[in-house]
Amino acid sequence: AERTALTPRDLLAGAVDVAWFHRAHAAVGAKRWPALDEAAKFASMGGGYRRAPFLASVLLGKAKRSALIADIKKKHLKETVRALGLLPLATDAGRAKDLAERYKVLQDYHRYARGLSAMSREDAVRSAEVGIANLSRTAGYPDPIRFQWEMEAAACADLLKGISVKAG
Repeated sequence: AERTALTPRDLLAGAVDVAWFHRAHAAVGAKRWPALDEAAKFASMGGGYRRAPFLASVLLGKAKRSALIADIKKKHLKETVRALGLLPLATDAGRAKDLAERYKVLQDYHRYARGLSAMSREDAVRSAEVGIANLSRTAGYPDPIRFQWEMEAAACADLLKGISVKAG
């Protein structure tokens, strides 16, 4: 609570404070970071020690975007859903397209998750919500709702031109 604005519930659900991670990584340094990864085995509960290096590789941009998306679409991996938003965004002109594509993948997963049985639906839907929240923090938005509004507005911007009727 002293180091991040995220709630303990959010942290347990898989939310990541992107700015805090980058501050911590800069303070430790790239040369000493592997030692911290190794120490995570002894400082975490359950499978957390495997999750920490995975999230670090995503946050540092070492993970492949296409591999993350493939794992979401084919295997429906909840950890990957939460991590997709943590991958650094494309720069300059590609940023808006990158954001829109990732948002669409996460929305598609959210749609899939809502159709699951009651036993697995809650965790899957929460993973989708955390993935979108992680993406909004990576993009620098103050909260996920504003991010979603902007993404939805951009997705339906063509409606401002009016209805186009195709002859045929």
